[in-house]
Amino acid sequence: MRKKTKLALVLTCCVGLLFSGGLWLWYGNSQAQDAFRNRPQPAFASHGTPAPPLTREEADLLVAVREVGLKRDRTQLPLVRRALKESHPFLLTAAVLAAGRLGDTESLPAMEAIAQRRIETREGEVAKAALAYVKAESAVGRANSAAAFSRKVNHFLSAAGLSAARIRGAAQAYAAQKKAGGHGPMPFELHALRCAADLVMEASEAGVSNAASLSGLDFSLDYPAQLKVKLAPMSHQERIAWLVELLSKKKAGRWQEDYEMQALADEGLAASQAIIAKLQEMKAHRDQYPYHPGFVLLFRTLTCLNDPDAIPAVRSFLNDDDRWVRHYAQQALGRLEGGVRVVRAVDY
Repeated sequence: MRKKTKLALVLTCCVGLLFSGGLWLWYGNSQAQDAFRNRPQPAFASHGTPAPPLTREEADLLVAVREVGLKRDRTQLPLVRRALKESHPFLLTAAVLAAGRLGDTESLPAMEAIAQRRIETREGEVAKAALAYVKAESAVGRANSAAAFSRKVNHFLSAAGLSAARIRGAAQAYAAQKKAGGHGPMPFELHALRCAADLVMEASEAGVSNAASLSGLDFSLDYPAQLKVKLAPMSHQERIAWLVELLSKKKAGRWQEDYEMQALADEGLAASQAIIAKLQEMKAHRDQYPYHPGFVLLFRTLTCLNDPDAIPAVRSFLNDDDRWVRHYAQQALGRLEGGVRVVRAVDY
């Protein structure tokens, strides 16, 4: 009897210790979670203030303005000039880039005003870079030879007051600032490097070989610029195939993927058809795609295109075993059915 009593006492103590230990772990974790939630937040200057949500009209104008710039459609210049009078920072960013791509000299006063009025904001820094873009575009026009391209890059750098060395120095300083936990807008020099990558893309499409090398610039200093230069020599179908495969194999989503999704969406409805085909393949061979980010990134890219044909393909994942795949399929479906097009990277 005594043995049984001792055994019962030992078991009771063990259970008590386990319970109290579990309670301590729960309480400790709860405290840790509260401490993390309530940790001091870094102070953000005005450039760090989140932009307000776009209205439906602003979202539609943003998509339209980007397309005008990408297609170099000068018949739609009034739309770009209208967008330059708007106040939303996303619209202003897209508008100054479109004006740069079109070489619209009549937009220079409006762009200069944005650059002066919005100091140390993304739209202000992009405007400064786009001003040089306008001047190079209007001075040289479409660069369809190596000589013309070199002139255009030199004109751009001169108008921007930049050199390859200055761009490198600014990029390294910005990287060091971020590594040290600092906050601040991306410097003008890197926005200028992205505009220069645009020049490389345009020249490559016009038949200029090795445009990136001819520029004398190091595009590896900025991922979006590097991405554009990598895609530049590829054909339309090669870009789509490469980007679809790249996104489908992702194991995580970071800020870089926003530019990859935007680059794919910028290839148009052919990209949508390729994504749909890839999603069907991924569904048929589900065990070969164990990570949900690949599905999510392709769903998100489809929301940039507003292709009704994508709706059944996305809907087919609403019963997927992965709850994240189901969640993001539902989210994408809502946007596709609502006809709202999303822009993932306004400064690309």
